[in-house]
Amino acid sequence: MKVEKILGKRGPVHSIHPDNNVCEAAKLMIEKRIGALMVLDNNGNMKGIITERDVLRRCAIKQDDMQCAYIKEIMTPKEKLIIAHKDQNLRDLMNCMTENNIRHMPIVEDDKVVDLLSIRDVVKILLEQAEFENKQIVDYMDTTRIEIDRIYG
Repeated sequence: MKVEKILGKRGPVHSIHPDNNVCEAAKLMIEKRIGALMVLDNNGNMKGIITERDVLRRCAIKQDDMQCAYIKEIMTPKEKLIIAHKDQNLRDLMNCMTENNIRHMPIVEDDKVVDLLSIRDVVKILLEQAEFENKQIVDYMDTTRIEIDRIYG
């Protein structure tokens, strides 16, 4: 299954500006019940990503006032991001996320973010697909068994 088949089904991609403070990012992630925000400039250009891990790392390393820490200081910048494209295979995307120990993958088209998938999203879709395929196999086997019983009875 290609990534494009699941794009945009979970709602909008939430973002924040790099000059906002880390506290604002944490509040937005809590409010939206998400684990990452895309960091975009005023023109909607991707600058990076900030995740729960980034916020926790900042808290653990520097225990100063989070109102004074800026997103641009702790985000993963665009140059270091691992991104995916809509024509990629979903299983390959899951493998990439697992191998690189990342939980959020921006889906990019023409250098613009079109979606942000979490490992949970990917696993859920692949599990649903596997369950559907298993049901088809069981149905086929049941039909074949009935046909064999009818013929050889």
